[in-house]
Amino acid sequence: MLARSPVSAYGSPYLALSAVMTDSSFACHTAWTAQLFARQVATYAYEFDDPGSPTPAGVQVPGLDESNAHGAEPAYLHDFTMGDRPLTAVQVALAT
Repeated sequence: MLARSPVSAYGSPYLALSAVMTDSSFACHTAWTAQLFARQVATYAYEFDDPGSPTPAGVQVPGLDESNAHGAEPAYLHDFTMGDRPLTAVQVALAT
């Protein structure tokens, strides 16, 4: 694991662990499930990647930018803002 995700590639040990946990808990399982479903039905997947997204309410770590965190995309899909700021005009266009 250290060879594939060295701590030095991240800003801190916390960010390195967060990336490893996200990949192993969400990304790998999502890809595996999509591949399994795709054998039977048309299957679509997406990766949310807006580094400027609002931080989801309740998960802010003091002093750490949590934009683009897991759970940030619902503000783009529903007419509400869960985060620390409203969507920008560009983000509203993406949501639309």
